[in-house]
Amino acid sequence: MVNQKEARKLWIDALRSGKYKQTRGWLHNQNGYCCLGVACEMYQAEVGDLVVTNNSGVTFYNDHNELLPTRVQKWLGLTGCDGCFVGDSKRYSSESSLGNENDRGCSFAEIADLIESEVDGLIGADK
Repeated sequence: MVNQKEARKLWIDALRSGKYKQTRGWLHNQNGYCCLGVACEMYQAEVGDLVVTNNSGVTFYNDHNELLPTRVQKWLGLTGCDGCFVGDSKRYSSESSLGNENDRGCSFAEIADLIESEVDGLIGADK
């Protein structure tokens, strides 16, 4: 299994790949993926132990449809299930999250840049 830093690299590469259409409000629905939904897909491809179900066009990962399941959060080494971080007041609110930035309209490339920069508060101690 990959370590947390390698897992984040897989996620960053997937966000930049152009393979995933972006949506808002859900991890994954018939319109596409949230950045966190892409993380769930990367986890499932690498580890494969999520229970993935679909209800009315919305995909659930271990019964989660808006926030990361705990095992995905830990796999990536994130401090919060929504990808919370402490932002720069010029661009982001003082406390934001990757999920909120996705839903606000940040592109996957911009979100990948945030993850790659390890913006304050996003990443815990790597294992």
